[in-house]
Amino acid sequence: IYTTSTLTRPVLDQAIEVAEEEAFMEIMFVETDPPRLLATARDGDEWKLYSADRDGSAAVELVAIDAPFISGIYYVEGDGRLLIHHSDEDGDTFYITSVDEEDGYELLEEWAYLEPLTMNEDLLIFTGREDSDDDPVLCTISLEEDAEEVELDDDIDEEQRVTNAFFTSNGRDIIYSVRDVIFLDLDNLEVRQVPVDGEESPDRVFDEVELLDVQWDTPRLRRISSFME
Repeated sequence: IYTTSTLTRPVLDQAIEVAEEEAFMEIMFVETDPPRLLATARDGDEWKLYSADRDGSAAVELVAIDAPFISGIYYVEGDGRLLIHHSDEDGDTFYITSVDEEDGYELLEEWAYLEPLTMNEDLLIFTGREDSDDDPVLCTISLEEDAEEVELDDDIDEEQRVTNAFFTSNGRDIIYSVRDVIFLDLDNLEVRQVPVDGEESPDRVFDEVELLDVQWDTPRLRRISSFME
């Protein structure tokens, strides 16, 4: 991959080489802090993620992992980290890395199912099943290596799903929607609120409605790449 700031010829005389691989899957710009160019490559089951400044300089290989399936790459605008969700025969894994430095680590690994919902500078909110026969749970985890998840809501039925989640304006609680995704029963539709420290049980805020958005400024987890292989 090369980048260049000119459209005149000869282009490659003024281009900067970002990375060299046999095949690249996707190239994208992201509004992280700092903004970066990302490029992905695959060699068999090995998946790589490269990052560079927008002019192609300061290139670094962020990730090289055995991951047959990449569910998505996520970020919060203005934040300097990426969340990578990948899967293999052992289960789902969340991997955290800086956007411009090779300092990544596995935040959670080998869960039967994981789904990220939202993230701020300190915490990731997600739903998941650690084992395949577990009921789904809503959890939070600190964005630190070797952190342990904190269970927020285990009252989620097999046919239900948490469809969204937002930090409250003070960042102390999560407000989120729970809906029936199997039978589409509107009576089984709720908006709940729970403290992020897990010290209190969730409160039911509304029945038979789904939260679409909030007015206050809140971090929003953006999905920037998905590879359906």
